[in-house]
Amino acid sequence: MTMRAASSSGRARARLVGFAALALALLASGCGAKVGDLSGKVLQKDGKPLPGGVITFYPESGGNPVSTIILPDGNYEIKGVRAGTAKIAVTNDSLKPGEKDNPIMKKLFQPPKEALAKMKEEGGQLAINTAEKLKGKYVPLPRTLTRPETSGLTAEVQGGPQQLDVHLPK
Repeated sequence: MTMRAASSSGRARARLVGFAALALALLASGCGAKVGDLSGKVLQKDGKPLPGGVITFYPESGGNPVSTIILPDGNYEIKGVRAGTAKIAVTNDSLKPGEKDNPIMKKLFQPPKEALAKMKEEGGQLAINTAEKLKGKYVPLPRTLTRPETSGLTAEVQGGPQQLDVHLPK
């Protein structure tokens, strides 16, 4: 074997190792992370569907929270939730009488354009939950359900489509 062939072989091996290291770094940084597309019902403590609101999934492994509207029949559909354990928050405060015109609630459901662009870039979904789109009937919920740290609600999100009913605590 000549010296030239040995150095050429060594460079090829170094490039291969470099590409492998890059691929591992990308995987570790979250690129290519699996996401789940969830659908199901949000059920009150009495087993009846929650008649409207917003449900948000907060991935424990990092990444952006993903929200969507709960329809008046209790159903929801959401795409792009990072696979793994997610904490859940549920609210329907914007259904309170008079809240549809509350500027604070409108701002909550109309995130800045920069946030929307970042969500799209990262492959997540953020429902444009304007107060006008949110329909249903207000049902008082415990304040603890509105925060992922206090709701006590979690889900194991798998990659791909998944049926997931969310049972609000008693």
